[in-house]
Amino acid sequence: MACDCCRDGSRAYIRSPLPRATVSVRHGRSVSSVRLAALNVLRRDGRRLVSLADVWWAAGLPVDPATVRIDLVGDDGFQTAAKNGQPLPGRALDAGLIDLDTRDVSWAIDVPCFYRVKGVVEVLARVLVPEMADGAQ
Repeated sequence: MACDCCRDGSRAYIRSPLPRATVSVRHGRSVSSVRLAALNVLRRDGRRLVSLADVWWAAGLPVDPATVRIDLVGDDGFQTAAKNGQPLPGRALDAGLIDLDTRDVSWAIDVPCFYRVKGVVEVLARVLVPEMADGAQ
């Protein structure tokens, strides 16, 4: 069954003509630029891919990804945080891949379709706020 969580009248994605070899990783005021081709490249179905977890660790930020939620930003300004969906925990980075040629993100796990960001330019790590039990305030 096709995903329909993004059928909200959003504009179509238009790929930037500017090639980018890097992705930024941001947590608070800390920002690091990661050169994708310098990471371990996986080859699948004729595509060259790098792990989102490798991108995270190459950034060298002093934050355990298990303690944050991840949002992605595309080169057209799209942000997964704007979709108000279930936050993606940082430990999911192990299941994410970025295509070196397109910077499109794909997943080995089931995630909402809006996390399959096209032309990703930034990984944002935000504080993960655990859900409270019913009735808790």
